[in-house]
Amino acid sequence: MSMKKTIVLILLVSMLLSMTGCHKAVPRQSDRHEGIEEFEDEVLQELGDYISIGAPRMYQTIFQFGVFFLSDYVASEEMQASKSYYEVIEEFRLAFNDYYSRNLDWIDSKYQSIYVSFDIAPEGLFTTAGSEFIAELSNKGVSESYDNLATVDYSIHTLPDNYRYLMGCEGVRCIYINDEFSSITEIIDSMPDLSSVYVFDASYVDRLSELYPDIVFAEYNGVHH
Repeated sequence: MSMKKTIVLILLVSMLLSMTGCHKAVPRQSDRHEGIEEFEDEVLQELGDYISIGAPRMYQTIFQFGVFFLSDYVASEEMQASKSYYEVIEEFRLAFNDYYSRNLDWIDSKYQSIYVSFDIAPEGLFTTAGSEFIAELSNKGVSESYDNLATVDYSIHTLPDNYRYLMGCEGVRCIYINDEFSSITEIIDSMPDLSSVYVFDASYVDRLSELYPDIVFAEYNGVHH
């Protein structure tokens, strides 16, 4: 290979490496979004090494936004061992609820439904296309609405021990569980604040209703937001 071709190849490799470092699928968030700036400032002080918050979308009675895990966090086994995806989600949920309790007029009352989705972007790519939707938080139960993000859905994407992170979570009123009957009862027994539960097997509804008469059960067969 000629010296000229070698130099060109080195320059191309250097350029690609620099692009990889500067144009990650989800870099650390530096901007803020209109209407949620103060909330972002507060949450990202604690979770800025793990997540990036998307712009809110509002339509009819729904207030919704997405959260992406940072590319550096997705690529780091060490960071995930220190704080798992679901631990980050739970910390976000508690931070949202705390902020909302102190700023009740933050979200217009006409938005009766609040949804927050969590996605993992493809590792090492320059785009979030093909991201994995792994969890959703909302204020909607089976037959009632809550005044904060009290509904947790970890059933969307099965990561190791995903349901374990539900056990003992503070203030969770509604959950979605796609698991065996014995596992469902174990989870419910660990969560005294539950008032409603979505399951994915219709045959479980009556059995669980008999065991837990104070909790409303329903089969989930819809779509996520």
